[in-house]
Amino acid sequence: MSYYDPAYEYKSNENYKEFLKQKEEIKQKYPSCIFEIIGRTENKTTKELNQEYLSKGYREIHQQYLKELADLIFEPHGSFQNMSWDIMTDAQQVNQERLARGKKRPKLEY
Repeated sequence: MSYYDPAYEYKSNENYKEFLKQKEEIKQKYPSCIFEIIGRTENKTTKELNQEYLSKGYREIHQQYLKELADLIFEPHGSFQNMSWDIMTDAQQVNQERLARGKKRPKLEY
């Protein structure tokens, strides 16, 4: 009896590897401090950390990063979209294609 590892599908997928590479390129553009956990305390309250985070203008930078990442994920025919199609079963692909085409029901004549 073999063990099924769903993460293997992602790790072995070429489109996923390309997505990770593109994501890392985007991440390199931004300072590492925006990726630190805000709730982590070093004898400071979460409120003080959040105020410090906002006062340094990191919020705008973080929003730019999230926008770039979302653009990468939702890019038509991009690596993330292709990876999503690669790991879908045939039945799931048929359902997605039906949703994309929309419902076209013939008119019933009585």
